[in-house]
Amino acid sequence: MITYDSILKKYLPSLRCEAALMMKEGYNMSQKRIAKMLGVSQAEVSKYLAGVRPKDKSDIDENMVRKFVGSKVRGKEIAAQRAACSGCPKGAEATCLIMVK
Repeated sequence: MITYDSILKKYLPSLRCEAALMMKEGYNMSQKRIAKMLGVSQAEVSKYLAGVRPKDKSDIDENMVRKFVGSKVRGKEIAAQRAACSGCPKGAEATCLIMVK
């Protein structure tokens, strides 16, 4: 059974890690800007970019991350949320109260 706890501890950190890497490599964003867009600290982004991955890494679809990042960069928050939900192990159709920053 997939719980909200597993989403918060596995899926979201993995998504943010992959998104941070993509934002840096594909858009040459600063750590500060990436941190603000992902709702994490600059120190967390620094860890991701240095190769430190979340302890309980979840498998993340690269195409979904690309859609998430592209939407975030364009300021399309609803599209970014939909992209994140589409890759969520709980399922995009499930009723969920978690919003991805």
